[in-house]
Amino acid sequence: MVQLFLSQASNVDKDPRGRRWTEEMISSCLQWYCRSPHSYESFRQSGYLLLQSKSTLIHYKHIVKQNVSFDRNIFTWMLEEATRQKLPPEGFYGGLIFDEMSIQSDVQLCKHGDVIALIGLVHLGEEGNMSNTLRKGKNEKSLGSHA
Repeated sequence: MVQLFLSQASNVDKDPRGRRWTEEMISSCLQWYCRSPHSYESFRQSGYLLLQSKSTLIHYKHIVKQNVSFDRNIFTWMLEEATRQKLPPEGFYGGLIFDEMSIQSDVQLCKHGDVIALIGLVHLGEEGNMSNTLRKGKNEKSLGSHA
């Protein structure tokens, strides 16, 4: 609550392009926006609180580069975290559970260095995309709705 009041007090007299936000405030607003973009935007426009713009939140949302398939860095992080927490060797055993989730249908241009990619289209990996092309008889892209 203190962070909320401090962020409001420090940004109330600033131009919207000059406002600065704490990591906690950005994280909270990003969670709210991802859960209900319409609710977030309606409350932001009401003027009760100063909140980050939609474009600012989308910028933070797309900072983390995500790829289809397993990310080996996750397994490295898991090992480092288990070691950092001083788990015994038997504590290193476990499993990963994946569940399907719905996602926002949205296409974004994402630039990483000189490479520009379209993010938000269905991507089943190279084999999956070829199989889909053979099955449908044409190569077409559609928006993703689930992960």
